Amino acid sequence: MSEPVQPPAAHLPAAPQYPAAPPYPGPGHPQAHPAAPPYPGPGHPQQAYPTTPAAGTGNPLGRAAFIIAIVTLAINLLSSLARPYFYTASVGYDAVIVLDNLIGVASFFVYGLALVLGFIAARRATAHLLAGIAIGVAGAGMIGLAFTWITVSLYRFL
Repeated sequence: MSEPVQPPAAHLPAAPQYPAAPPYPGPGHPQAHPAAPPYPGPGHPQQAYPTTPAAGTGNPLGRAAFIIAIVTLAINLLSSLARPYFYTASVGYDAVIVLDNLIGVASFFVYGLALVLGFIAARRATAHLLAGIAIGVAGAGMIGLAFTWITVSLYRFL
């Protein structure tokens, strides 16, 4: 077998020539530690570090949707926890049902408001985290209430 033939070596450019480093003065020399080069840092007119946004920036509509959704969720959870106490109290079963239905209908519409505000806030070019959480909480709340009403309606026919 024969060795593969390789083309002749092409002319390579010469390695770049770097200037020799100046000799480093020894410990007894007055300039043993050269001064650091000046750079624009904090407090300098040309600040090198990016500034953080002001505390008030963000997505106020997303924040409002988040607060509305969380407060509505808290009201629904508290009404669910308080329901057995109202049944044992002498308020009456019918009064508890009416109160529960009012809270449910109001919560459904407030969740809808939070959902719409969350969608509007998510389309803006600012932060989306709170808007996304508001969309999730409000959407899950509306679906939960709708399934509860469907289930209660079906129980009436059984």
